[in-house]
Amino acid sequence: MENSLPQKGETIFRDAVFARIVAECGSRYAREMIFSTPKGKPVRPARTGKESLSYIGVEHVDAMHAVNYRIFVILRFGVSMRALLERVADAIRTETKRVTGFDVNRINFHVTGVKSKNLVRRDLEFIY
Repeated sequence: MENSLPQKGETIFRDAVFARIVAECGSRYAREMIFSTPKGKPVRPARTGKESLSYIGVEHVDAMHAVNYRIFVILRFGVSMRALLERVADAIRTETKRVTGFDVNRINFHVTGVKSKNLVRRDLEFIY
């Protein structure tokens, strides 16, 4: 949607807007989850959506007026992965719909590691 020209009365949302929504929702769970690069390096949530695009992928599904997300995270040891990622996915779906009017078709969480005293590399994928 980023490259198409707007029609009369149409609003265009850049990928950075969607990435910022994800970053804000994810930061609510900072005690349990850390954003990471695709290679597993921990990153702090960015101040702008454009910076967030380095660890949050956004794909538009124009036919469905929806969006897909690809999010790289490190989880804290002892956290239920399934329960945490379901809560985060629900928050992201709700905020995306509220702010942009878009539905969320799919959220791919890539767990790049588990953090306790040390970081243990993992390569897990959860789809919501």
